[in-house]
Amino acid sequence: MQTVPHIHHEDSFPDENIPPTPDLFRPFTLRGVTLRNRIMVSPMCQYSSEDGFASDWHLVHLGSRAVGGAALVMAEATAIEKRGRISPQDLGIYYDEHIPMLARITAFIKEQGAVPAIQLAHAGRKASTYRPWSGSGELAADQGRWETIAPSAERFSAQYPLPKELTRDEIAAVVQHFQDAAKRALQAGFEVLEVHGAHGYLIHEFLSPVSNHRQDEYGGPLQHRMRFLLETVDAIRAVMPDELPLFVRLSASDWTEGGLTINDTVEIAHTLKQHGVDLIDASSGGNVATAKIPLAPGYQVPFAEQIRQEADIPTAAVGLITQPQHANDIIHSQQADLVALARELLRDPYWPMHAARDLGYDMTWPSQICAGQTLTDGAGGGNRKGLPLPSGVNGLDTSYRALLDRSYRNSGGYPMCFEFNAEPPISPQSGSTARGEEIVLESADGTRFLAYAAHTGTPAKAGIIVLPDVRGLFHFYKELALRFAEAGVEAVAIDYFGRTAGLTDRDQDFDFWPHVMETRRETLDADIAAAVAYLRGLPHAPQSLFTVGFCFGGSNSFLQASNNPGLAGAIGFYGGLAGPSRNGSPTALERACASTIPVLGLFGGADPMITAEHVQKFDEELDKAHVEHDIITYPGAPHSFFDRAQAEYAKESEDAWKRILGFVAAHTKA
Repeated sequence: MQTVPHIHHEDSFPDENIPPTPDLFRPFTLRGVTLRNRIMVSPMCQYSSEDGFASDWHLVHLGSRAVGGAALVMAEATAIEKRGRISPQDLGIYYDEHIPMLARITAFIKEQGAVPAIQLAHAGRKASTYRPWSGSGELAADQGRWETIAPSAERFSAQYPLPKELTRDEIAAVVQHFQDAAKRALQAGFEVLEVHGAHGYLIHEFLSPVSNHRQDEYGGPLQHRMRFLLETVDAIRAVMPDELPLFVRLSASDWTEGGLTINDTVEIAHTLKQHGVDLIDASSGGNVATAKIPLAPGYQVPFAEQIRQEADIPTAAVGLITQPQHANDIIHSQQADLVALARELLRDPYWPMHAARDLGYDMTWPSQICAGQTLTDGAGGGNRKGLPLPSGVNGLDTSYRALLDRSYRNSGGYPMCFEFNAEPPISPQSGSTARGEEIVLESADGTRFLAYAAHTGTPAKAGIIVLPDVRGLFHFYKELALRFAEAGVEAVAIDYFGRTAGLTDRDQDFDFWPHVMETRRETLDADIAAAVAYLRGLPHAPQSLFTVGFCFGGSNSFLQASNNPGLAGAIGFYGGLAGPSRNGSPTALERACASTIPVLGLFGGADPMITAEHVQKFDEELDKAHVEHDIITYPGAPHSFFDRAQAEYAKESEDAWKRILGFVAAHTKA
């Protein structure tokens, strides 16, 4: 994408109508890793492994959340040694042989633009139990029961195993297992590691006075109880590259008298920061079977906020966060830096995409599924659940018309395109003879509509279909067709309103808007196809055909890049990219990822209708489509700069002409 240098223009359109990016969708950087948004897939046990090996289930489970738009995709609590599994079906990372499948998963996550993470865990006294749908409590001997470990030989509850109290040497061995697991995780391609210090598992058991009754340097005061965690963090940080972040999940409260408190957790977090930890994943509970936890939406967010403020360390908030606005508010109010979703992402792997829609943010979808980004289900026009149609007549967002009206008042005329008597700039390659004629074309459904054909004096190798702005075919576009013919390109400019306005000629008082709102994607495509057929039917038919459009026509031209693979290229002047959707039709930005032919986009930097962010996203989507494209922005130029009367933009118009003719020449068959 290029921004063409320009020295000075006083005219500019206000950008007060451009919505800001929701905080939930702003990037976030820790060390050398940048997340595309603030949505984190919380680690969720799948209980679907054999001897710790990841499977296709894990690839689909984690991969689908990456496809769905989450920024950080964290694998479940992954056992750092075999006896550290909660159940026999837990994921593990205690063999080198575990690495290849995990590497396959991380590669896929990265391909989707997400960051792969893993939670390194040891279940401690809560190990050797059944997975939830197979039973509860301690495994039977014939089910593979194993000895469990803990800081003190005390059960979690009567149904759980009695653990063995760890010796100092055994503690050191577990720390080594954590470090070895971290090395394997890095070899597998994970870019964020998280130490599981919550939910009543081994590290939490050491931190909490409820479960740690040791009399040595690993028990007693908080500084001693956190020693095992600090040794583990130091061991992991020692083998991690400086550019990769390290998280720790903590239970901020035991929710019981005499247990771990939020003040304890703030102190732990402050100390962890000094040991190279980059973020605290703030959860709670899990260490006291009888604890009463006041479940409610966002019930743990205050913990994340207090840790963030008092320990001066980034945090992730987790726990019954389901609504996009709630998640955005958490980030906006600086209660946390990330929002970790678990059950909500189990219900809806595409929650980030749906949240973006709810928050008015145009999120990039993967190329393979971008066709599903339209607002309706298709021919029936039904509203897809969770994706509300825009308000207004026939699905046209009334805010779009309001923006036009405001721009009209601010600029003295609709900024969409040209004055009725405007003239296109002279082509730098003009000089050849050309003749024009009024013609009538017939669409596939039998509709007859106006068009204007401009013919070259000698046979042309290239032809172009001119797609007007919302006013349809009028003088400017007839003259533009002639300018193309003078440059050696056969041209036909078409009208959009044969179905609703017939073949009548129109003056400047023509009320175009009701006719625009009756247009449909399929009928527009059919009319463009009729123009293509006309050019291909000429006695000396051009071999390579292109579209060029302005405003409404620019959007339609961009859409041809994905709808009309028979074309050689699509050119658009200030074509709307992100909406509004008309009658459920996809927008140019939504379909860009499916483009199959070269694209040239020309935009004004002072255009109030098209944001720089949307232009950037359009460029990125075309990158993903792997099509040749050139996206040009002229700073200070308004929506309708390509006009001979706009003398102050003559250089921009000349440059645009050169780019158009160069684009056509480059993609015309020899």
